[in-house]
Amino acid sequence: MSDELEKEKMILDNLYRCRDIEINSLWQKSMFLGTLLVLCFTGYGILLSSMIKESQKEVLFNYNLLCFIVCFISIIFSRLWIYMFKGSKAHYELYERAISKFEKNKFEKNQEFVMGNLSVEAPIDNNLFSTKGGGFSPSKINIMIGQLSLILWMLGMIGHLSEILGCSLLCNIIYTLKNNKECYSIYIIIFFILCLIIFYIIRKNVESSYFRPNGNNSNN
Repeated sequence: MSDELEKEKMILDNLYRCRDIEINSLWQKSMFLGTLLVLCFTGYGILLSSMIKESQKEVLFNYNLLCFIVCFISIIFSRLWIYMFKGSKAHYELYERAISKFEKNKFEKNQEFVMGNLSVEAPIDNNLFSTKGGGFSPSKINIMIGQLSLILWMLGMIGHLSEILGCSLLCNIIYTLKNNKECYSIYIIIFFILCLIIFYIIRKNVESSYFRPNGNNSNN
């Protein structure tokens, strides 16, 4: 009987260790891609700063082309960032589900301490100006960072592509604002509405499902 218990303990320890290794390696891998994205944002900012000072069309075309290339490369890194965090999340959730199933089948008592069934109450406050813990998921936040980065780079690439093709989308918006000052209030209202929608979407998508009603720890 003791040998069987020892085997069960070894299996459980291995599952927890694999889960911990996956979580720890995730942060190490994120440092590499995070550094590349920071370099892309820095290089893009330098190119934009230099482009603003130029007035010759040929030079502006070259700057737009370089910015387009930086945006394209950054889109690739942003996609890799999303894939990496989603893949890691899937792997450690796989171990968590295995741990939860194992513990439920083997432990008849103290079910509230089984992974996925934790019922210990903790102070949760999602208010941004509160110092209490919030019911948010770090893994979902990391995925959301990659998604926001991807959207920003795609918008930048579309803008520079329009300049390269001669559409001058950004210039047309600026020209409209200069000649129709009545549009300022409309654009400001649209901007704030978009901000509120974006903030709401971000908040909902980064909430941990564990702290929701009928939540599960393997889905946070």
